[in-house]
Amino acid sequence: ARSVSGHLINPSYFSPANYRLFAQIDHEHDWLKLSNDIYLTLDRITQDEVFKNNFGLIPNWFELNNQGIISSAQYTLPQADNYGYDAFRIYWRLALDYEWFKTEDAKKFLEKSSVFFKNQLTEKNNVKSIYNLNGQSLTSYDDISTNAGVLSSLYITDPELAIDIYSNHFWTKYQDGYWGDSDNYYNQNWAWFGTALYAQNLPNLWTSSLATIEK
Repeated sequence: ARSVSGHLINPSYFSPANYRLFAQIDHEHDWLKLSNDIYLTLDRITQDEVFKNNFGLIPNWFELNNQGIISSAQYTLPQADNYGYDAFRIYWRLALDYEWFKTEDAKKFLEKSSVFFKNQLTEKNNVKSIYNLNGQSLTSYDDISTNAGVLSSLYITDPELAIDIYSNHFWTKYQDGYWGDSDNYYNQNWAWFGTALYAQNLPNLWTSSLATIEK
């Protein structure tokens, strides 16, 4: 989407693992550069004066214009600058990049966010659904969907703790084929994605198919 002065971007749709797959098919475009630039952008977001934080938290939205990365709150909802129900998805996508391609930049970024998640688990016994980028919780509750971001991050950086997260925040809520409220599509969707990654049942089907063809 185009704003008045730049482009509105939802970073939770950054998908570096998929760009690496595109690079194997489309040799006319530099997909690998795009994939690598994702990590430069994420680092810049956490160092930008508007979003600067030491927690590895990413805003739901930001604006990119000729002056750099700035807040998009004036064009979208006020919570655009918060970490929440959009932003958590980036951690699953980065975890997938490490799972499929062992991308060290992915692990490095997830290690940064994992420190924050671990601190919240120690202090609060859960990770709330919404935070400002100063690390202050803006809700009193956690949620299945946003916990998928926590699970994904810890799955890569602290597998033992990931077991506890899944046991306490996913498995205990699973009954009759659903996690929690069966009518909550978003939670069902992200519980599935989180579970598939955690259970190591999210294979890179394209690379596996390509290997079979080459044989």
